[in-house]
Amino acid sequence: MTGAGGFVGRHFMARALAAGHEAVTLPRRADGNGFLPDWPDGVEGVVHLAALNPRRGDPDARNLVALRRANVEATRDLAGRAARAGVRRMVFVGSAAIHSPNGAIPVSEADAPAPRTPYALSKAEAETAFWTALAEHRGMTEGVVLRPVTVFGPGARNLTAALSRLARTPFPLPLGGLGEPRSLVWVESLCDAILLALAADGAAGGTFLVADDGPLDPAEIVAALREGAGRARRVLPAPSGLAKAAARLLGKGDAFATATGGLVVSNARARNTLGWRPAEAREALRAMAATGDL
Repeated sequence: MTGAGGFVGRHFMARALAAGHEAVTLPRRADGNGFLPDWPDGVEGVVHLAALNPRRGDPDARNLVALRRANVEATRDLAGRAARAGVRRMVFVGSAAIHSPNGAIPVSEADAPAPRTPYALSKAEAETAFWTALAEHRGMTEGVVLRPVTVFGPGARNLTAALSRLARTPFPLPLGGLGEPRSLVWVESLCDAILLALAADGAAGGTFLVADDGPLDPAEIVAALREGAGRARRVLPAPSGLAKAAARLLGKGDAFATATGGLVVSNARARNTLGWRPAEAREALRAMAATGDL
C-alpha cells in the first residue's frame, strides 16, 4: 500500500493487519516523484492512498504542476508497475471532490466529473491515468476506483476536524441554517470499503462513490459531536448573508463556499456491488465523540 503514514492510511494499515493480511508499504521518493523502485515479492493486491492534498492557503494548493506530478504521474507509474509485477488487483482511492454538488439530487457514478479545484482536477486526471496504465498492460491487473467523500475520524484535518474543535467549546454556536447537507464517511467505513474492493468478485473494473448514510449540514455535525460528548447541542440560527459578506471581505469567499456547500452522493453502487454496509453518519459522529476522539 501507499500512503500508510496518512490519516486514512494509518487506519487502513491497522484494519488490514487485524483482518489477517500481510501489509507492506511502498514509500515515496524523497523528491516526491513517484515511489521507490523496490517492489516486494508476492504482492497480490495494491491499495493506492498516497496523494498530495495541500491545505487551503498552501502554495501547492493551486500548483497544478506539483499536483499532477504527485497525483497523476505517480498513479500512472504505480499502476504500470503493479501490472508488470502481476498483481491481481489494484484499488485506487480517489476522491468524490471530482464531482460538483447537484442540489437536492444525489450525485452518482453516472454523473460526469466536474472538478472545481486544482486538486480535484488532478484526482480526475489520476483516474484516467490509472485506467489507461492498466489497459496498456492488457488487463493483467484488475482495477477498482473508490471515490470517498469527506472522511471523518480521529486525526482528520478537514472540515470535520474544524467543526470538532468548535464542538469542544462551551459556547452556543451560530451555525443553524448555515451551509447545506453534505455526505460524510467515517474512516472505519472507508476501510471496510477498501477491503471489500480488494476482494469482491464484481468489483473489478468498477468505480464506486463511498459515503455513509445520512447527509448532515455543519450545525448537525456539531450537534452530533456535542451529543456524543454528553453536552447540550447549543446551536443557534445563523445570518448566512452576513457570514458570506464577511468571508468575501476577508478574502475567504472560496473557503466559505467549500465549508458550507454540500456534496451529497449515492452509495447504492457500493452497497449493491461490494456488499458494503455503510455506517449512519450521525451515529458514527456521536460514537467518535463519546470515546473522546474529537
